[in-house]
Amino acid sequence: MTDQPGQNVGQPGAQQPAVLAGSRVVLLVSKGPSPTPATIVAVPDVASKSQGDALKSLQEVGLTARVFDEPSETVPRGHVMAQTPRATESAMVDAEIVLLVSSGAPAQKTGYVVLPLVAGSSESDAVAKVQAAGLSAQSVHDFSATVPSGIVIDQVPNAASVGAPVKKSLIWLWILIAVLVVAAIAAAAFMWMNRTSAVPDVVKMPQQEAQAAIIAAGFKVGRVETTQTAEASDVGNVVAESPGPGNQLKVGSPINITVSGGQALVTVPNVVGMTQAAAEAALAQAGLTASAQPGNSTTVVSGQVMAQAPAAAQRVPKNTSIGITVSQGPANAAVPDVVGQTQADATAALKAAGLGVKVVSNYNAAATKGDVYSQTPAQGVLVAPATVVSIHVSKGAPPAPTTVVVPDVIGLKQADATTALKGLGFQVAISEIATGSAGQVVYQAPKAGTAEPKGSTVSIIVSKGP
Repeated sequence: MTDQPGQNVGQPGAQQPAVLAGSRVVLLVSKGPSPTPATIVAVPDVASKSQGDALKSLQEVGLTARVFDEPSETVPRGHVMAQTPRATESAMVDAEIVLLVSSGAPAQKTGYVVLPLVAGSSESDAVAKVQAAGLSAQSVHDFSATVPSGIVIDQVPNAASVGAPVKKSLIWLWILIAVLVVAAIAAAAFMWMNRTSAVPDVVKMPQQEAQAAIIAAGFKVGRVETTQTAEASDVGNVVAESPGPGNQLKVGSPINITVSGGQALVTVPNVVGMTQAAAEAALAQAGLTASAQPGNSTTVVSGQVMAQAPAAAQRVPKNTSIGITVSQGPANAAVPDVVGQTQADATAALKAAGLGVKVVSNYNAAATKGDVYSQTPAQGVLVAPATVVSIHVSKGAPPAPTTVVVPDVIGLKQADATTALKGLGFQVAISEIATGSAGQVVYQAPKAGTAEPKGSTVSIIVSKGP
């Protein structure tokens, strides 16, 4: 704050709002309607709160803040004196709320001047009125659906946030005391004018603690600016200072600080239905990261995103990890155990599991006619949906047949296995499965060493590769 001439106020009973001479008046000027639709929220009441608590209250409803420090004889250091938009008024999400925060009592008593109320004026007229009153003006621009572009929406301080002026007699008493004190310490102050000290490190401190540390080190608080940061833990804390810590400066020099006014929020894009690569690129472009995991689906093509969390259109902090589930197609099915069941029951059970059925009938003295005595693949094997399972159904005991021992053909090439089995008088039933080395036999039924009637059928399953 700088001393500037103004109209001193001190008449007993005066009711016009007044502020310290030389104070800053922040003008909230309309930029006209927003070009894009935005979510509207109610502005919380943060007047009289500490700056840190005020910033957190605004962050909770998706708002950020722009902070200005000014001296005050009545509001404690670090607490909000005034705000605009005011409590319960509406604001667009991501809008900056202007906060006027007390920097404590002024160093010198400068008297009071009448505060001009300029809401509804053009920006140029408002600035001229403020400056004519001996005050400094600073403009902040924001969108408004109701106030034309270039017109002042509100100001801080305003009539609602300013109390009645103090009496002139008290002002001159304070001035007299200040003059006497200054005269008493003038000689001692001269000795200290050129003293230097190291700038303290206040980064990561809450704003009030940082300002107290700067003052305790013999400096004064300069500009206080706000910015958005990625981490929620930074809100209300100092994220930068200038000059930097450790620099030797003349005692009394200003130290500028930057305070986190909230997290940078971004909108989550809709990536469902995209390929994994396209989804990751879309999230990266929005300032987010992707965490992919596989999933199974009978409706979503393999390789496409079938779900995401958080959902599309939500507002989240920048660099948030978005979980995406990528379809791997239908899940593999476990082959059920159908040995001992009738052909009809076994067929129904396999179809209910989403599998195909191939029936092979053979004489088998150990199994009841019409019952399954063997299956391929075996119970519990995981296979792709619609895989054909061969079931061997008993035709009852053979009429005194000539039996032949079934050879072991697992691991042989299809042609070699077929030649070996037919050479012993067996019929050969061939099916395929997507596992193992291509062209090799991975299953057979009946198993090797079993005595089977000559002319009966041996089922083999040949790999068509992974």
